Amino acid sequence: MDDAVGHYEHQELSMLATDALRPENYTELLASYLVQNDLCNAKFLWKRIPAEMKTSEELAAIWRVGQKLWLKDMPGFYAEVRSFPWSAATAPVVNQLIEFQRESNIRLIGIAYSSIQPLDVAKLLGVSVEEAETLVLSRGWTKSEGMIIPEEPPSFKYSIQKTRMKHNSTKENNL
Repeated sequence: MDDAVGHYEHQELSMLATDALRPENYTELLASYLVQNDLCNAKFLWKRIPAEMKTSEELAAIWRVGQKLWLKDMPGFYAEVRSFPWSAATAPVVNQLIEFQRESNIRLIGIAYSSIQPLDVAKLLGVSVEEAETLVLSRGWTKSEGMIIPEEPPSFKYSIQKTRMKHNSTKENNL
């Protein structure tokens, strides 16, 4: 995705001089920023897009998606991405964005919660309660007394262990 952003940024800069930019160019760049979770660059891009380009339905739709991400409104994000018939060029990037957000939210739930209601998991993942349960139980999470018990992501466990080891060795060296 870094290559795509670089390509679209270069395209924007080179086409500015010729006034050849189309709303599709901005839509692709904005969507690529969102996939990278680069909300600041997405917001700055929106601000510099000429007003006449912002009338494009798809460009406006991808910006509404970005606004939901900016506000950390996950149910609104999933509703917004489902509410628009994306073009063939934009649909794959939007699907990547959905998967990125879903995976990111699974990691965050695993880190932040010791237990969570299935309905809350479903809202954060943009799926039905049944799909949410199937998805997280397949990752080794458990269900007890109507609650989902997340498992911390291995990379998070590793970073905590590494930090503890580093802290203990520093402490030993200072003795």
